Amino acid sequence: MMTIYYDSACELCKAFRRKVEKRVGPDRFTFRPLSELIWLRRDGIRSAGTESLILIDEDMSVHYGHKAVAAVATRLGSGYRLLGRLLLVRPISMLAEIIYRIVSTNRFRLSVFVRKNKIKKARHPIEPFFTEQEQD
Repeated sequence: MMTIYYDSACELCKAFRRKVEKRVGPDRFTFRPLSELIWLRRDGIRSAGTESLILIDEDMSVHYGHKAVAAVATRLGSGYRLLGRLLLVRPISMLAEIIYRIVSTNRFRLSVFVRKNKIKKARHPIEPFFTEQEQD
C-alpha cells in the first residue's frame, strides 16, 4: 500500500485527497497528515520542507511535489494515467514543477476557492435556527 502525506490544514490538499479516494477507494492509499512527524521519520523522510504532498511507493521510493502528483495520477487509471506520464516528460516536467511550486506556496490563498465552492453546496448550520424562531 502506498502512503500519501498531505497538508491536512490545506483545503486544496484535502480536496485532492477526497478526489483520489473517490476515484480508487480508501484501500489503495494510506493518507497521513504532514504534521505527524512520527510517521515521516518512521518512513525515512527527514523533512517535508515546503512540500505539500509526498508519496511513498510500495518499493519505498519517495516522490515529492509534482512528481508525487504524477505518480498518484498514473495509478488512478484512464486519462489520469496519461496525464501522470506527461507530467514526467522533460519539458512538461519543468513547467509542472514551476506550477506546483506556485500552487504549493500559495495553497492557503487558493484554498479559498475550494472552501467557497464547498460552502455553497452545504447548508448553513445557523439557518434552521432562524427559521424555527420566525415560526414561533
